[in-house]
Amino acid sequence: MSRRPSTGNQCQWFETAFMDTPLHATSRTMEPFAFDPHHESRAAVSPGTMMHQVAQPFARLVMGDLNEFINRWADWLAQAATGPLAHPSLMPERDPQGSWR
Repeated sequence: MSRRPSTGNQCQWFETAFMDTPLHATSRTMEPFAFDPHHESRAAVSPGTMMHQVAQPFARLVMGDLNEFINRWADWLAQAATGPLAHPSLMPERDPQGSWR
């Protein structure tokens, strides 16, 4: 998850995920993956080709309306616990361009 300012003094929570650039071979076993808000996540959203890229569009989390978020993560957790959770067949899973400013 990332926190970014939306307008003025307001801050909102956003969910996103990251991936390694396809131009660089890595041995990462999990993609997409999370980053804490720091220089690597900041570089991933900057213009140009970096070591890491955004793998999912930024999705605004609305307090009091988190049913979709909770259900999606509960489903992934259940799939991981029972075995059928698989690596996405395509990265990025959905085009993230334009979902952040």
